[in-house]
Amino acid sequence: MKRSLASLALLALVLGAAPAPLKIPVPSLTPVATVGGWTVHYTTMNFNSDTGDFSFPDPVFITRPGGDVRADSATGNSDNNAFTLIGHVILHETRKKHETMTTDKLDIDGAAKTYVATGNVKYVEGTTTATSATGKLNDVTHALDLDGNVTIVRKTSTLVGDHVTYNTVSGKGHATAKAGTITFPATQPSPTPSGKPSPSPSPEPSGSPAPPDNWIVHYTVADFNGNSGDFSIPNGIVIDRSTGGDITADRASGNGKKKLVSLYGHVVVHDVNGSFTSRVGVGSTSSKPTTLTSDQLDIDDLAKKYAATGSVHYVHDRTIADADSATLDQNAHLLQLDGNADVQQPPKSIAADHIVYDTKSGDIHANSAPEKGVLTIFPGGPGPSIAPTKTIVIRNPFSKKPKETPAPSATTRPTP
Repeated sequence: MKRSLASLALLALVLGAAPAPLKIPVPSLTPVATVGGWTVHYTTMNFNSDTGDFSFPDPVFITRPGGDVRADSATGNSDNNAFTLIGHVILHETRKKHETMTTDKLDIDGAAKTYVATGNVKYVEGTTTATSATGKLNDVTHALDLDGNVTIVRKTSTLVGDHVTYNTVSGKGHATAKAGTITFPATQPSPTPSGKPSPSPSPEPSGSPAPPDNWIVHYTVADFNGNSGDFSIPNGIVIDRSTGGDITADRASGNGKKKLVSLYGHVVVHDVNGSFTSRVGVGSTSSKPTTLTSDQLDIDDLAKKYAATGSVHYVHDRTIADADSATLDQNAHLLQLDGNADVQQPPKSIAADHIVYDTKSGDIHANSAPEKGVLTIFPGGPGPSIAPTKTIVIRNPFSKKPKETPAPSATTRPTP
């Protein structure tokens, strides 16, 4: 009897760090002891006073202030501080956070303070839900390892991977997968200063509201911080947009909470609906596909601002634009090209240091340094034959005008 009480005391000690949430009926078990704040309920208990082994072949239910745990059966060893819960394991913790974990099997090492869950692992805490085939928690290092068919849903964002390591204190995580995905939902309309939601997206020609622009990020390696929202993808990235199109780059970093992302190296943006700028170029109202390439692209999805840097090349319908850098403000309907800006829309073209498009009205404003001017090319007037192209150079109005040389009169002879 003395040995059995020692076994129960160890059981309470081993489970002291345990857990778990789910409102279930308490089994009709007979309470036998209360040790260390834990009350153990069971119908059958087997133990060996020599080896320290014990088992509960029938359902076991254990309660303590701030939590409870139950399983279909359990085994353990008081000498090794080991305990195994088997079948429909449910852990519930309410002391600090409302947490629930369910699994098929849970192995507890009381000495090392490690917990290994196997089979149909599911963890729920607040707005976060994680599922995997197996999971391991080290209560000393705060390291949580999830392996096999990992899915983590945090509010409305979802990460899918093969293996995820996560620090439950710092929030830092590392995910790997052969074909992993991170889904960022469309940004919800923000409240107006009056407190009322901002207007819904403008209806499409069919009369229905525009579909949400959800982003699905494909990765093989990803680092993230669940607390701050920071993330980085070092080994290639592909982003699919639910409204049509995709974005590719060599690597990326950003912040999911702030809806910020920076893409680096061989950035290519495809928009199959041509809605990325809605209307670019003089008189261009086509919804044909658009393509943007650059060395770097910074996206502020909340402000709807995009900044492309390095070898910027843009193609939309008949419009081709090149520049050293470009910025797009979708809310203001302005696209600005800076540095060696050149826009071709055959048979028209314009070249300048800076070119600003109003993507809604199609108006263009261009300016350059006084010594360079703005070069515009328009076709000649209509006629039965092909008119030659006329070139017009529009100088800065503040630049000095060249002195005019008077033409020689008909009666004036050249000086010998």
